[in-house]
This record gives sequence, structure tokens and C-alpha cells, in this order.
Amino acid sequence: MMNIRKLFMSAIVTAMMLVTTTCFAQISVSELNIGGVYIGQPVSEVIDRFGEPSSKGTSNTGEAYFWLARGSISDYRLIVQSSSDRSGYVVVASSGVGGDLLTKAGIGAGASLAAIKAKYGEPDEISGHKGMRQVKYLAGDFQLSFYLDPNTETVRTFGFSPDDFNNYSLPKTQKQPSQSQPTKPIGTIPKSVQEMPESEFYIGGITMGQSFDYVEQIYGKPSKIEDEGFFQTYNYNDRFLIKGKLNNGYKVCSVAIYEKGLATPSGFTGETPYEAVTKKYGAGHEMKFKGAGIEAKLKGCKDFTYFCNNKQMVFLVDKKNIIKAIRVEERDDQKFIEAKRK
Repeated sequence: MMNIRKLFMSAIVTAMMLVTTTCFAQISVSELNIGGVYIGQPVSEVIDRFGEPSSKGTSNTGEAYFWLARGSISDYRLIVQSSSDRSGYVVVASSGVGGDLLTKAGIGAGASLAAIKAKYGEPDEISGHKGMRQVKYLAGDFQLSFYLDPNTETVRTFGFSPDDFNNYSLPKTQKQPSQSQPTKPIGTIPKSVQEMPESEFYIGGITMGQSFDYVEQIYGKPSKIEDEGFFQTYNYNDRFLIKGKLNNGYKVCSVAIYEKGLATPSGFTGETPYEAVTKKYGAGHEMKFKGAGIEAKLKGCKDFTYFCNNKQMVFLVDKKNIIKAIRVEERDDQKFIEAKRK
């Protein structure tokens, strides 16, 4: 197993190592961020966020940590490598087709070259590499690379790393390892919690990770499709909205209901008294509600949120304590931190 890990890490590192160039960086170092994992971040914070890695190994930069998506080393959600002095700071991070993570600009597996350019502009270099099309952007002494499948012309893997592994230092704007600094700082992202069972995170039988093909089998074509490129929303008459993220086809990343009818497994739906939820799961975290977009008509409602690992369920409740909307979606980490501090 260790030999397989070493071979795989060698392939990833080789894929990310590019010849040093004198081109000026087109993106800032702050863009070197995948799913909230950034250059110079303590690895301990990554573990706080994603849990213990599926496996560990070593690489030419230090320690290597693997978070797999479906159990296969070639189908990973996240790979992180620490600094060469083994002080526990991130210098390499990458994600693959099995992952749901995005760059800071919202690019991830399945994105097209056009979508990449729309976010980052013209790349510093486009070249062939190990059967894939490599698209590179420089950021100081580091680089952000996307590797496109030649058959689909979409991103298969992507990541950031030093542009020159033999001569690099962590950006001064990020945390720097030192003798006086602990190697495992306290994480800023609280550990996962389960305030509702994951089996509750369905609305009308739809939950995160399902394909849009499956949604159509159950509910047919939507009344409107809102296309944002990497994201699509199936809108069923402004009453049932399903948002998908491109990842080998569109996969559900949020579900929302704005009327009575479709329900969670416990029967929570629109026009249900919120008391039914609190009796079963206790009071949710009361959060600030902005009422944007389709939810503008619900201003005046209160937002009660429950968390389950990387997901959240939101109940929008009116002044009479009646549920007007329910959302199941990816966890908003800023919201999570705020809720835990209250």
C-alpha cells in the first residue's frame, strides 16, 4: 500500500512541477485556496475541518495526507502535503474527480477551460502533460494548475504547489513556521457535529450528491433551468429549487422547498409549526436572515439552522412560528463558526 501511495504522490508531484518562468503572476497568492485549504495553513486546521485523513504517507515536501472520496486512491477528494521541515504547514493541496471542493474563485472538477479563463484570465502556460491538458497560473513562487481530460475537455484534477520545489518559502502574508510557534495551533474551524441525523437531510427524497438525471426521473423537467456554467438550478415554479454543481454531470448541492407538500423524512414541510422540529431535535441556531433572491418575499422570517458534518438544514420561520421554507445545503463554515460562538 505504501508503494502505491508513493507512486501516486510521485505522479501528483510530477504533474505539478513545472519549469520556472519569468512571466509575471496573473493571480495573487490568496487565490491558492482549495475548499478553504490555503498555502501556509497549519495541517492541524485541515484535519479539524475534514476529519482524520483516509491515509498518510511521505513526499518530497514532508508529510502527505489523503482524503479519499470513494475509497480509491485515484478518486480522491483532497491531498495535502506539509512543508519540508515537517512543521505542519500546507505547501501543496489538490483535488480530483471524486471531490466536491472548489478554488476560491469557484472552479472545480468538471469545469471547462472557458470557465477557468472567465475567472482567472489568460493562463501563463497551456501544455500537454501525461495525456492531459495542463493550464497553469503563476502566483509569486507558487502556481495553480488545472489538468483537463482530453476526452471531455473538463478539469479532472487541480491543485496548487511551489513552482520550484527545490527553492521555495511560505508567503510572508501567511503563517510562518518558527521555533516559538506551536506546530499544531488551535483550529479556527470547529470540528464536525451532528445535530440531526444525516438521514434527515432529504427533501422530497432529494439530497446532496444525487445526479440531475435522477432528479428528472422523479420530478420530470423543471419549469425553468438557471444556468451559471459550473452551477445549474432546476426551478420548479419557484416552489421547489434544486441546485447542482458540475462534477461528471451536475450533482445536487442544495435543495429547497417553499410550499406545503414535499417534506423531510420526519414530515417537516412548509406551513408546519416549527415546534414540530424543536420537539424532535431541539432549537436550532438562530442566525441572521438576509432574504435575498427568491427568499426576498420571506423577509421578517427567522433563520434556524442545524448542522450535520459538512451539511446544514435551514428552517425559515415566520412571526407565527410557522415554517415557510426549508433548505438542505453544503455547510457554510462562517455561519458554522458564528453559531458555535453564540
